[in-house]
Amino acid sequence: MRYTIQGADCRLSVAVYNESATKTLVVLHGMRDHGGSFEWLGPLLADFRVIIPDLRGHGLSDQNGVYTLTHFTADLLQVFDAFQVEQGYLLGHSLGGHVAARFAALFGHRLIGLILVDGFGHRGSKRAGISSSLPCCKPLRCKRFSILVGHVK
Repeated sequence: MRYTIQGADCRLSVAVYNESATKTLVVLHGMRDHGGSFEWLGPLLADFRVIIPDLRGHGLSDQNGVYTLTHFTADLLQVFDAFQVEQGYLLGHSLGGHVAARFAALFGHRLIGLILVDGFGHRGSKRAGISSSLPCCKPLRCKRFSILVGHVK
């Protein structure tokens, strides 16, 4: 089902799958992408309510010209509130990973788990050192992607 909700200062288009599931996974896409690229997760994760917003300026969401990490993060908080996600899992890819990491730093109490896929710098870069500042998280080495997976306490 697709919904339109009010973000921080623009309308966001949000797809929701498995609405009756008790666990929630919010998925954020990368730059030059849209939520539709993660639609395949809905049927695959039938035990989860999968919430996939189109970030501002992407897909069917408004293109209001303001695209700061602060605005993306404020929009994500609106998604959590609109769909009554008190605590859930958050997956972010690329730009979505940067937004997810910032959200975790500010609203960690709203998260059970955090998955960052290529959202914290290139493998081997100093920026990938984010895992040292998140002791609950462990980097996984893959040939193509940098992945950080953790359980938020």
